[in-house]
Amino acid sequence: MSEQNELTLILPDFEGPLDLLLHLIKELKVDIFDIPIAEVTFQYLRYLDTMQEMKLDIAGDYLLMAATLLEIKSRMLLPKKEVTFEEEFYEEGEDPRESLIQQLVEYKQFQEAAKALKTMEQERGLYFTKPATDLEDLQQAVPLAPGEVSAADLIAALQKMYQKLQKKKPLQARMEQDQYTVDQTMTWIMEKLENLPHDSDQRLPFTAFFEVQTKSQIVNTFLAMLELVKERKINFSQESTYGDIYILRNMGVLANE
Repeated sequence: MSEQNELTLILPDFEGPLDLLLHLIKELKVDIFDIPIAEVTFQYLRYLDTMQEMKLDIAGDYLLMAATLLEIKSRMLLPKKEVTFEEEFYEEGEDPRESLIQQLVEYKQFQEAAKALKTMEQERGLYFTKPATDLEDLQQAVPLAPGEVSAADLIAALQKMYQKLQKKKPLQARMEQDQYTVDQTMTWIMEKLENLPHDSDQRLPFTAFFEVQTKSQIVNTFLAMLELVKERKINFSQESTYGDIYILRNMGVLANE
């Protein structure tokens, strides 16, 4: 039986057993996807012994991980079933280390993401930003004409409509949808308004233009609406406060074109 490698243990503040295991894997310079479980278990238990000698409290999750490592080690010592040449792969989950490796990989990813965010925070701290200026006194409330719609009303209608779509959305769905540009969506909106029957009131509800449930398509449609309003081709109308919002063509501008 080969002797265990000697590893000098320094006792930094670990955030948990997974943090300690990653430290041991790094110090032993082994592949995280092919952990020598006997060596890692030995070093892990040695670390816990060192903590006990220093009369440090050992949290329950460290002891639970120790038990898990011993279980994996014992399972790997069991005789392996014979594998015929026809079998190219082991059955899923046959490697006792698989679950532990997955936890370590995910934990390492979170560690790297947290480190990147910390670096960004430090870099951002080097910039001096001007405190926000209170412009409330400079703002003047412009009263809306009858039938006009405020920006707040539009945002509220968009949020309300999106919440309704989410409630109707199935728990699991896989849909392939074409992606349209804002210009294409503008054309679609105008065609939808132009095809209204002549005996109708020549307007459509705001929600009638949101037939899809994806955020990207909803944002695309909303941006197309705003661009058409900017070009004065359509208008928003609202008969009463907090009432339904409608979209209609600006017939005066269209007649001049």
